Amino acid sequence: MVLPNFLIIGAPKSGTTSLYYNLKKHPQIYMSPLKEIHFFHKHKDYIDHEDLSKYQNYFKNVNKESAIGEATTTYLYSINAPGSIQRFIPNAKLIAVLRNPIDRAYSEYLMQYRNNRLPDNISEKDLFPYFSHLISEDSKSSLLQYGFYWKSLSRYTNIVEPNNLKIFLFENLKHDTPRVLQDICRFLSVDDTYFLGNYSPTFNQAGIPKNKTIYSLLEHFRRTYGPGLSRYFPESTYETLRKLYVETRSRFLMSVNRVPQLPLHLRKQLIDIYFDDIMELQRFLNTDLTGWYQL
Repeated sequence: MVLPNFLIIGAPKSGTTSLYYNLKKHPQIYMSPLKEIHFFHKHKDYIDHEDLSKYQNYFKNVNKESAIGEATTTYLYSINAPGSIQRFIPNAKLIAVLRNPIDRAYSEYLMQYRNNRLPDNISEKDLFPYFSHLISEDSKSSLLQYGFYWKSLSRYTNIVEPNNLKIFLFENLKHDTPRVLQDICRFLSVDDTYFLGNYSPTFNQAGIPKNKTIYSLLEHFRRTYGPGLSRYFPESTYETLRKLYVETRSRFLMSVNRVPQLPLHLRKQLIDIYFDDIMELQRFLNTDLTGWYQL
């Protein structure tokens, strides 16, 4: 029975896609062919043999790799995931990447706009008024809840051995990718020299689509059929096609320079929402997070 011995548990919009694809290159690391499996969201008592068999199927091609992992960024927030993980893979190592929650919320909001997940009448000129409405009126939405890192992490720190939980900051992953990758390799007990000059510092870029209709149709196709296509192509071919799609999307469909800056009054509103949670996280990590709550 092959199950993962490490998980990337969060956070969404924090560089985990780039981390997933970088780790996938390492010869001693096996990453599941699908990112975002969402297996451990179920309560541990409701996972039956059939569920477990389907999950194991994601790891059927493990060969000699010593570190076996998957990445589902909403495990961090799931009430059920910590208990389910402890039941099935109690010694698994857990990795979390955390981003300034204000920037994370805004990045997710822009993604929702790009992918037509906002009401149809929301145009580019309505972006900030509607964002203000969301953060004022819908405090339980994932847009906001995904930024309460300490609230979520505390469910894990109560049951996971400290040496099995590693937390990184998005800023470090973005600006010092090889060092973070080496640190992760040491955490996973694999060769930490592999990523010296052998990594992809690419991140999903936020932006406003040049043509939102075409963009959302392509993204819908990717999300719907992309995972299934991986079963019909060799992994190297599928990875080449994925990179080609991302490059084409960024070059022809995205206007990165058109990303509107978040107004200060909305940034301040979000800082007020997250301040107490940031303080708790700062104490736990013993890391200066001043940049997260300064205007």
